[in-house]
Amino acid sequence: YFYHNQSSGTGAFLGLHLRLPVGAQSANRTKVCDGNPQAGVPSRPAIGAQATIFLPDGRRLAGQVDGGNGHSGKRSPDLHFGLGPLEANRKIRVALRWRDRDGVVQETNLELSPGWHTVLLGGAEGGSDDCRP
Repeated sequence: YFYHNQSSGTGAFLGLHLRLPVGAQSANRTKVCDGNPQAGVPSRPAIGAQATIFLPDGRRLAGQVDGGNGHSGKRSPDLHFGLGPLEANRKIRVALRWRDRDGVVQETNLELSPGWHTVLLGGAEGGSDDCRP
C-alpha cells in the first residue's frame, strides 16, 4: 500500500542537512544553501551536531544528528522539525553546536526560512548564503 497525505493543513517544517567537510578540506566559515546537498561538494553527516530551533511562540525544538545503525537499517542523519502554522517567509532562529575535526566545540546561530537547507559546518563566525563548489 502507498499512503498519501491529503491533509489541507500540513503546516511548515524546517529540514537541516548538517554536514562537515571531508579529508584535509576545511570550511573557514559555516555555509548555508537552500535544498539538498550539492553534488561536487565533498562532505559527510555531522554526527553529534545539535540544533535548537526557537519558535515565535517561545517553544524550543531540539535535534541531534545521529545516523545510528541497527541490524536491519539505519536512521537518517537529516533533522526535520515540524513548525506548525507559520508564514513561508518567516525567519526562524537556529542555534547549532558541533565538534570540528580537531574535536573543538563550535557554535553558531542562523536565521532560516522554513524548508530544506544544507549547512556546511565550518568556523563559528556565522553563515553565508553560498555552499556551492
